[in-house]
Amino acid sequence: MTTIYPQSFIFFRPWRTLFFLVFLFFGTGCRSSLPLYPPAKSAVLIAPIAAKRQDMRPYLTHDYIFRGGVGDQLQLNWWEAEQMKQVVLQIGADGAITAPLAGRVQAQGKALFEIEASLRKRFQQYYQEPQMTLQWKQILSAQMTVLGCVRRPGSYAQASPVRLSALLAMAGGVRLVVDEVQGKQSADLEKSFVRRGEQLITPDISSLLRGSLHEDIWILPGDHVFVPARERMQYIILGEVSKPGRVVSLRRLHLFELIATVGGMKESAGPDLILIKGSIAKPTAYRVPYRAILAGKAQAPWLEPGDVLYVPPSDLASFERVMRRIMPLFSLAFSSAQTAFGAAILAR
Repeated sequence: MTTIYPQSFIFFRPWRTLFFLVFLFFGTGCRSSLPLYPPAKSAVLIAPIAAKRQDMRPYLTHDYIFRGGVGDQLQLNWWEAEQMKQVVLQIGADGAITAPLAGRVQAQGKALFEIEASLRKRFQQYYQEPQMTLQWKQILSAQMTVLGCVRRPGSYAQASPVRLSALLAMAGGVRLVVDEVQGKQSADLEKSFVRRGEQLITPDISSLLRGSLHEDIWILPGDHVFVPARERMQYIILGEVSKPGRVVSLRRLHLFELIATVGGMKESAGPDLILIKGSIAKPTAYRVPYRAILAGKAQAPWLEPGDVLYVPPSDLASFERVMRRIMPLFSLAFSSAQTAFGAAILAR
């Protein structure tokens, strides 16, 4: 998704400083002295490639055994005089349960079969062959957490591992569409990860949603699944284009994509483009040989978020002409800022 904001919107933001610098650099007649962009054999000529994915095979199996914690509940069933009795046992703050006939039995940190063995041993004092069953009734100590761009983020109580796809389904699925009305962003599946203690696991959720079972790893109790929001990348394009302004995209843009997004260049555009990179305090200007790129003599670069691209007119030759072009715009911006400031003072 790409959004274009009009040029007039920019002048009320710090970008107007960069806009002035673009003209200043270009208008002094130093077009040829600007360094070329991109440099030869530069990484910006290559499309962004996702980082090498982690091998998920070790996480497609597990030997996890749940062990009780404080607050967990068990249900004990046993037969006495041909009548089944049952009771709910809760692990207390001391880590023990109190069962009829058996008394206090340590349960915290123990698996179900270990707790059952302890109870059976106590019951054997009253029954030669105790007929009893034990099962988990409610789990409070084991939680799986899903955070980020899912429809129902939160913690889910699970005593046994579940597949990643099942956990995401419990959370209502990931948000893949931006909802501007409710202010909800879409998920960045490439940056999603699972935190298991100190370990970071990076399944390819995008492939999982396309049906790849190789990414459907087991999620264990205590794991945290993070599905971050996709970051919005901002670019500025000004000058001889159909719709100059600020461009907001959910992905990194190529030079041609940015120009196409604003409706293309006008016939009055010059042969070179000016690219401003860096911070507002320390901007760096580069010359992009656009005509040479179109002729196949140079390669078009990928742009970085925050880049400012200026498309100068072909007839722009002197600094005086630059000043005549930009001063009315800055006068308008300055007077508007003064008006807004005065209105704020009067409102107090």
